[in-house]
Amino acid sequence: MSAAGLDEFRDRYWSLAVTACEWRAMQADPERMATQVFEALAADPEQPNLRLTYRLIDKTVMNAYTEAVGTRSIFDQLRGQKQTVPNEPQDSDEEAKLRKAVARLRRRDRDLLQRAYWDELSESELAEVEGCDLTEVLARRDRALENYRRLLARLSPASDADAASKLLRSIKPGIRTRWE
Repeated sequence: MSAAGLDEFRDRYWSLAVTACEWRAMQADPERMATQVFEALAADPEQPNLRLTYRLIDKTVMNAYTEAVGTRSIFDQLRGQKQTVPNEPQDSDEEAKLRKAVARLRRRDRDLLQRAYWDELSESELAEVEGCDLTEVLARRDRALENYRRLLARLSPASDADAASKLLRSIKPGIRTRWE
């Protein structure tokens, strides 16, 4: 790919990469991580696309966690001491229940909903990342939302399960949004 094409891709998806990295790895600098993602895209012979970008985001986040764990002594790890995270969300009891419902979803459903509501991907972008057509990704998103509603009804009966998409947006960790 030409440098101009990669620059155009970076301009279009920079804030998406920063946002996606921020909530996935709260202990790391999301802008540094996004830079690493785009450096890896530049080194890859494949044409940059969202599917490849998300694979690289996942790899970069895993590297950040590995790096963070490596900075703690084995004694601290064995004692179960937690590393402080400066921008960790301070959840209310209700928000903790909403996040617990997200965590209990099957990985495929959780990833899809987080990409749709936390990373703010459009429907066509979701289809590209998931590697399927638009009607399939919409059906999968609707099923995932329905699964989330059922979990909400069980874990947090006081919440409005019909407003699941709004609730998902409200509990996104981090401060950055894609459209800043």
